[in-house]
Amino acid sequence: MVRIEKEDKKQLKYIIMPNPKRKISNTRRDKRRTHYKGVNPTISVDATSGETHLRHRVTADGYYKGKLVFPDMRKDV
Repeated sequence: MVRIEKEDKKQLKYIIMPNPKRKISNTRRDKRRTHYKGVNPTISVDATSGETHLRHRVTADGYYKGKLVFPDMRKDV
């Protein structure tokens, strides 16, 4: 057995990181992760063009909240 001096113990205190005493079981790990869920994006239908789009985003036709915001986009579609 190796003998550790008092001064060396003080230095070891800062080197050694805390580690779990036991392995965490799969069930406990999964219970902890139950709150991380993927959420489906909210999709709306534009009142003017009738096109589906993500909320707070411009439609492919260039409409936002029923108004034509980007007239150039309408030519491409």
